[in-house]
Amino acid sequence: MQNAPHLCADGSENPEAASQAEVSAREAAEGDGQGAASSDPAAEDSEVNDGDDTTPVPASSEGPAQNWPVPDPPDEIYDPTEEGAEAALRHWVEVRAYSRNTGDTEPLEGASSSECRVCESQIDNIDGMYERGWFVQEPDEFVGVWVRPMEWDGLTDQAEAVFRVIENDYEGYWDGELAFEEAGAGEGAWHSLLVFEEGSWKVGELAFLGSDEETAPGGEE
Repeated sequence: MQNAPHLCADGSENPEAASQAEVSAREAAEGDGQGAASSDPAAEDSEVNDGDDTTPVPASSEGPAQNWPVPDPPDEIYDPTEEGAEAALRHWVEVRAYSRNTGDTEPLEGASSSECRVCESQIDNIDGMYERGWFVQEPDEFVGVWVRPMEWDGLTDQAEAVFRVIENDYEGYWDGELAFEEAGAGEGAWHSLLVFEEGSWKVGELAFLGSDEETAPGGEE
């Protein structure tokens, strides 16, 4: 589009004004071109983050948990004390729920002794389910624990514990469909052997002692 001529008072064209106008028009056009070429920073961030979303997503009927944080082992488990044994037991219960919800059984293996048969059964159950499905579980609630003082037995690498846990409901999905709903066992008592090996406490074995319903008057013996 041709610029309108800049005129003098007598009606003649002003060459200097016309030249300045052409320079201004070119600069404006170049500025518009640079603005069009530059992209929106927010859009750039969106493109960078697209496909790299690390937001934690809990397990649900839609699928297993994604980007779920791995429970950190407490520092106490590296101390050969009763407090360390209790911390390891609480950690085991926490990582079992994590492994069920994510399919990642490595932390559960790390919290378990290689001699623990119940631990191995739990790991195999999770691995088998995740071949074509997944679990959804609310975390179990630790109610209390008593660790037998190790000096009673003169041991430094083993401990015994009795603990109570409220086991919550959990579900299993297979080929994208609900396969079962397992009602939580409620509050129950467990016995555990813990071993101090390779520099930390691990669960050596577990045994279920019974639930409140089974041990209450009139309940199953």
